[in-house]
Amino acid sequence: MTEESFWDKFNAKHNPRYYNATKNQKKIKLKPKRQ
Repeated sequence: MTEESFWDKFNAKHNPRYYNATKNQKKIKLKPKRQ
Protein backbone atom coordinates (compact mmCIF):
# COMPACT_ATOMS: atom_id res chain seq x y z
CA MET A 1 0.00 0.00 0.00
CA THR A 2 1.37 3.37 -0.95
CA GLU A 3 1.42 6.30 1.44
CA GLU A 4 -1.03 8.16 -0.77
CA SER A 5 -3.60 5.37 -0.73
CA PHE A 6 -3.20 5.08 3.02
CA TRP A 7 -4.01 8.75 3.55
CA ASP A 8 -6.84 8.38 1.06
CA LYS A 9 -8.45 5.72 3.23
CA PHE A 10 -7.52 7.46 6.47
CA ASN A 11 -9.05 10.79 5.49
CA ALA A 12 -12.13 9.15 4.00
CA LYS A 13 -12.75 7.47 7.35
CA HIS A 14 -11.62 10.06 9.88
CA ASN A 15 -11.94 13.35 8.08
CA PRO A 16 -14.63 13.02 5.39
CA ARG A 17 -15.31 16.75 4.98
CA TYR A 18 -11.64 17.50 4.39
CA TYR A 19 -11.33 14.42 2.22
CA ASN A 20 -14.18 15.53 -0.02
CA ALA A 21 -12.57 18.95 -0.38
CA THR A 22 -9.33 17.36 -1.56
CA LYS A 23 -11.24 15.22 -4.03
CA ASN A 24 -12.94 18.30 -5.46
CA GLN A 25 -9.72 20.28 -5.71
CA LYS A 26 -6.82 18.00 -6.59
CA LYS A 27 -4.16 20.67 -6.01
CA ILE A 28 -4.66 20.99 -2.26
CA LYS A 29 -1.53 20.42 -0.20
CA LEU A 30 -2.23 17.95 2.56
CA LYS A 31 -1.95 19.55 5.96
CA PRO A 32 -2.09 17.67 9.24
CA LYS A 33 -5.24 18.36 11.19
CA ARG A 34 -3.88 20.13 14.27
CA GLN A 35 -6.29 22.68 15.67
